[in-house]
Amino acid sequence: MPRRRISASGAVPRTATRIRPGLAVLGWILGAIAASVFLAPVAVHGAELEHCRGELLAGNYAECIREAGEAIRDRAWGEDWPVLKARAELAIGEYAAARATVEDGLKRYSSSVRLRLVGREACLFTGDEPRARELLEQIDQLATRSPWRYSDAADLVVLGEA
Repeated sequence: MPRRRISASGAVPRTATRIRPGLAVLGWILGAIAASVFLAPVAVHGAELEHCRGELLAGNYAECIREAGEAIRDRAWGEDWPVLKARAELAIGEYAAARATVEDGLKRYSSSVRLRLVGREACLFTGDEPRARELLEQIDQLATRSPWRYSDAADLVVLGEA
């Protein structure tokens, strides 16, 4: 191991603490590779999410259900996937399926107010008013307990509707 030179004042010269240029370049390359590996799926699922949302708005409910179902099976992150799937199922009258989608989604996104509001609608269609009231109460409890979690536009709309 090379010996460090220390000046009379006890300070280590700058050259002893510098990173070698080759290591810096290697660090940048490894960082770029890691970013592309870990962030690429996020970008892909983001584009798919917008496409799926467009399918729902265009009335292509079966396609929206298929795409959202695939994303959920692939464990794509985001509560939007089960919300879109459940809304499409509600639109075609598949109320029990929408309810199952919401209940499964709540297992992964336990603090989601959006899923709860869609679930409330599904419960009302299936005639389960006690569960619908329970979901509304949960929305109120979540928003009261942790209001900072629900400050984005989509959650604020849900809180206003609830």
